[in-house]
Amino acid sequence: MVTAHNEPEYVVEAFRAGASGYVLKQCAVSELVAAIQQVLDGHTYVTPLVAEHVVAAATNPKLRRNPASLTTRQREVLQLVAEGCTAKEVANWLNLSVKTAVFPQNGHHG
Repeated sequence: MVTAHNEPEYVVEAFRAGASGYVLKQCAVSELVAAIQQVLDGHTYVTPLVAEHVVAAATNPKLRRNPASLTTRQREVLQLVAEGCTAKEVANWLNLSVKTAVFPQNGHHG
């Protein structure tokens, strides 16, 4: 999954939805190539830019008691993205605008 979202809950939900790798759009080409190679070799890949935040969120007792969760709609969008759908395909499939499909909101801009 290549995305602009670096929030730990997106990373967790992406893997729950079936992603094998998680890379941010601003990564270097060399990192993207390394991520693809890891996945092709049967491993998972999480960009170091978010891995630290995911571990911190997972090990923070305060966050474990009250975990951030995605809305049902955000999960639907993430599932389709993890399956390889484009923003336009997600929008058509879920009857959303492309802007909403790209940035599924939880009542505010994140």
